[in-house]
Amino acid sequence: AGSARKGAILEVERQEMPVIELYPESTVSIGPGGSALFQCRVTAGSPAPKVEWSRANNERFTPSTEVMNENGVLRFVSVTGAEQGGYICTATNSMGSVTATASLRIQGRTRVILSPSAPQRLFEGQPLRLECTAEGDPLPNVYWQQPSQQGPAAPPTDSRQRGSAILNINSVTVRDQGIYKCIADNG
Repeated sequence: AGSARKGAILEVERQEMPVIELYPESTVSIGPGGSALFQCRVTAGSPAPKVEWSRANNERFTPSTEVMNENGVLRFVSVTGAEQGGYICTATNSMGSVTATASLRIQGRTRVILSPSAPQRLFEGQPLRLECTAEGDPLPNVYWQQPSQQGPAAPPTDSRQRGSAILNINSVTVRDQGIYKCIADNG
């Protein structure tokens, strides 16, 4: 008689969601003409996550922005101000995706975003809602100048808001038509 043995090797690969951190921090402020970088560091995740950078609001990268996805680096050289805004790092593996948002602020520069951005055609009685968001360092005061207001007169201090302002008209009339200006001031 006799006996025989054979061994089998079992390897179990651990899988886990990606974990990322932004370096040096999630918000960086620089002056016009300056340079900066963000690194999206993968601190966990198996299998090894793939890292990609994108710009918030589906905006395009500027020519002064260099994306190095292989090491998670996003670099800005000689910024003009158009680079100001949010940048999204996404790390993905078979277990899922995670994101982190970095903000680049250009000191002294103010950037204004209107929503909706297209001219509005409304019928009398319809509501109007315009939103103005401003970015800058420091964060600007934002207010709306209505067509009836002429010149650069300062608004009442209670109509100023930090970072954004919303203009609501519950029921528009012909008298409401004109050019509405969003003013952002961080001076």
